[in-house]
Amino acid sequence: MDNLQFKLFEKELSKEDIFLPHQNTIGDKVITDKVHVFTEWAPVKSLILGYFGDSSNLPLHDEVIFKDEEDLIPGMDIPKRVIERCQEIQNNAATELMKRGIKVYRVGDTDMKQAFKVGDTMVQGFNSFSPRDLIFCYHDSVIEFPSICTSRQHEHRTFNWILEQLRKNGSKWYTSYVCPFTPTAPLLDAAQLLRIGLDILVLVSMGGTYEGYLKVKDFFNTKYGGKVRVHPIINVYDGIHVDTTFTILGFNKKLQKYLVLVNPKRVTPTNMPVIFRGKNWAVLNCAPMVDQGHEKNMCIASTCIGMNIFILNSELLLMDDAQKELANHLNFYGIETIQIKHEQGRTVGGGMHCMTNDYYREEEMDFDRILNTPKEKLSREEDACYFDADILEVLRKETEDEEKWVDICNKKGIFATYVTDHLDDESKKDLLEKNEKCIKSLNL
Repeated sequence: MDNLQFKLFEKELSKEDIFLPHQNTIGDKVITDKVHVFTEWAPVKSLILGYFGDSSNLPLHDEVIFKDEEDLIPGMDIPKRVIERCQEIQNNAATELMKRGIKVYRVGDTDMKQAFKVGDTMVQGFNSFSPRDLIFCYHDSVIEFPSICTSRQHEHRTFNWILEQLRKNGSKWYTSYVCPFTPTAPLLDAAQLLRIGLDILVLVSMGGTYEGYLKVKDFFNTKYGGKVRVHPIINVYDGIHVDTTFTILGFNKKLQKYLVLVNPKRVTPTNMPVIFRGKNWAVLNCAPMVDQGHEKNMCIASTCIGMNIFILNSELLLMDDAQKELANHLNFYGIETIQIKHEQGRTVGGGMHCMTNDYYREEEMDFDRILNTPKEKLSREEDACYFDADILEVLRKETEDEEKWVDICNKKGIFATYVTDHLDDESKKDLLEKNEKCIKSLNL
């Protein structure tokens, strides 16, 4: 599979390649900027928002979507009321974002029930509710990803009208490849990745294979000459997508640290990514989720979809209005929330983060200068970026292989700092005891 590569797209698109947004979508039409994004939390200025079209579909065949799902029927028609409600939810989100001066561009509308061939198999499409899953925006580029879901490997065309304008504005556009699903195929959804400046985290799970991670690592190493570190998240979560496990909230003024929200059912002190263990970072355990249920025979996501939130900036985010306890915890640390009713999250498999894909943020660092400076001329702090420079130095002395860094931190007793000020005394005690027990289980 060495011929499967991300390739710079330089062809001219024909009119048949362009699928425009549906006339009933709320959004902007003319794109005047280009891709500029390095983090998940800097103030967002432009983004792509999905569309749950009338032809949204539960395909007849998809190895990943239907894996281990007990209440999901392949090929089932989606009720019209569900489709219309999802369209309303996404238009509500677009309205809230545009009121705050954010540019919102909607994906194109196409027939999701149309069959196409992947390998020797004919498959139907899925839906375009979640543009987060298929393209990854970083620096000056949009990179299409080879979706782990066979039914979504032709969904990239819904972005064409947007990517063509971005390319004309100076952005680079890398196309993906298509290949049949196997457990070791180099397939990976873009929603498996998180941007943290010069560090990119990649969840290795059902949503992306280890071989897919290696393809992404090789791409970024080649493109940036080793300046961008690509870390695998392994043995944390076996399901699909990273955004119900980690949400990076950005710099918190109350704590004077960068803050990351984690799913305590999956994330522990000993499997925590090493970048969150430094003096620059603090960890907030997510509150228990409120289950909003799902349509019969249409369960695509777990209750953790309530953690799927979108960061507008480090002091404001977009979230499901049912998660009141989580909103209260965020408010305690000075983070305001825009709450939108979204009871269809488990039905469509997408929350606020899934339905958005940000491509322009006002970053605090001059990353263009950093990436254009020879690595040996960068200061220690510039090279570390949001990583704790001291810990990075310790790890590099051991090995340059990021895959081994979690074990090294565990052996050296380098663990994350959890915030507990929002908890009552009993809950605080329980959390500390649980973390201590987890660390002691390593038998260091």
